[in-house]
Amino acid sequence: MKPLVSALILAATLPLTATAAEFDAATAINQVGLDLYRQLSTKDSTGNLVISPYSIESALALVYAGADGTTRSEMARALHFPAENTALAPAFGALRAALDGIAQQSKAAAERAAKYGGKIDIIEWNAANRLFGQNGYEFRPAFLKLMREDFAAPFEPLDFIHNTEPSRGTINAWVEEQTRRKIRD
Repeated sequence: MKPLVSALILAATLPLTATAAEFDAATAINQVGLDLYRQLSTKDSTGNLVISPYSIESALALVYAGADGTTRSEMARALHFPAENTALAPAFGALRAALDGIAQQSKAAAERAAKYGGKIDIIEWNAANRLFGQNGYEFRPAFLKLMREDFAAPFEPLDFIHNTEPSRGTINAWVEEQTRRKIRD
């Protein structure tokens, strides 16, 4: 339950000077988290439910940025995204920067506490995005630039058609490295 609670208080922990775009990203993440929780939890369930609305929402924001037509409008509705695309990337970028700042402040506070014999648990935070696409497929340069610059998701072409296993291995190795070996294969 802590990840959901953390996501729900995210908007409240942002600086008071947060822009409207930051607030909108946090609000959308919170709304999707609640929507998912309602869908995934049941009254009869006795187990724990852990979801990461930020991870889900930010990954789908990459897809949304390249979507068009009916798919795009349905995604906007389900993900609580703004109709205007220009606000999305800056909002997620600013939110990611705010979360990076919180983690850095936590580390600094732990170091200060350690000087005086105290101990504070450090907030660890890492977001990793990458776009893997079929080698030779013509992606629009503007889309690739948006992914790289605004979503910190560089493009890596792979040959899924002729080299399926090496492509799978490349993606799995990247995920394993980004998750400090917590997610494998």
